[in-house]
Amino acid sequence: MPAHADLLVLERLLPADGSPSLATAWDLHMMCNVGGRERRADHYAALLAAAGLDLLGHAPLPLDAALLHARASATPRDRAGQQGGGDAPNAG
Repeated sequence: MPAHADLLVLERLLPADGSPSLATAWDLHMMCNVGGRERRADHYAALLAAAGLDLLGHAPLPLDAALLHARASATPRDRAGQQGGGDAPNAG
């Protein structure tokens, strides 16, 4: 992803204060049917940061949806520790 590119994510965010939301019902549906889950904005910020992106903000949309805006982090992160990690077999 070029440094000048923006990433836009359309998602339902769980409310940080636990207030009623359509996202809560979708969260239950996703957990039971496909093993996924809805997340709060701070969860997305952490996931994006792990990928070298900064969450710049999010804007509410109809039906409890939100548009998240992310961009490559201004400070490069060391990804050397991520290469060859996980469950992938070593090529060497």
